[in-house]
Amino acid sequence: MENVGLVTYNEIYMYRGQTPSIAKRLRFSITNLHELAHMWFGNMVTMKWWNDLWLNEAFATYISFLAMARIPELKHFHTVWATYLQYKFWGISDDCLSTTHPISTDIPSTAEAESIFDGISYGKSSAWLKQVFHILGYDTFRLGLHKYFAKYKWKNTVLEDFVGSLDEAWQESNDKSLGDDFNFKEWCMSWLETSGINILTPIVTYNDDQSVKSFAISQTCDLRGKNRLRTHKINVAFYDE
Repeated sequence: MENVGLVTYNEIYMYRGQTPSIAKRLRFSITNLHELAHMWFGNMVTMKWWNDLWLNEAFATYISFLAMARIPELKHFHTVWATYLQYKFWGISDDCLSTTHPISTDIPSTAEAESIFDGISYGKSSAWLKQVFHILGYDTFRLGLHKYFAKYKWKNTVLEDFVGSLDEAWQESNDKSLGDDFNFKEWCMSWLETSGINILTPIVTYNDDQSVKSFAISQTCDLRGKNRLRTHKINVAFYDE
């Protein structure tokens, strides 16, 4: 639990006897970094109301894995992004149900707040933040966070404050890799205010010698949720034998 200035742990993390397995140490590292991340998202700055509280969990979940991937002392956790997939698939599973909801959804009362702590708030939202990082890049993402904390530290915020800080950093970067008409704020809302998954399917044709003649990706919508086609930035890898 991320109390201000003090993380408290469940006794299951108090390993006894022989050295804990790498799986147990990985789980502890994830939890440890997750709760430390809440010192920024959750304690230094937190959201005004429950409908935006998913951002605290999205940030803490994503940043814990990003930290493990970049910290030399934790390089032995070489499967860190494969481990992260459990969160992503948790989000996908919940997003395929009839009970799916937007990442940023209306919470009319505190009594209903408990209902948002699900795979969408943890898994899908952190996957969205991972995509934000992929679009902005390390330097712009870091600059956006600096702007956010400098402006709002020890205050309460709404989602537009966070997106606005990232957008400001994006505008300063003058990055045109996604085209001149790419609108970062609109892109964010296309993910945060809708629900349901997109299905990406590779369409490949081959020459007679089996070399690739053409390659494209077809995007469709799953039947659940208030769905729509969305802009993705993805890496595509080709493998030989």
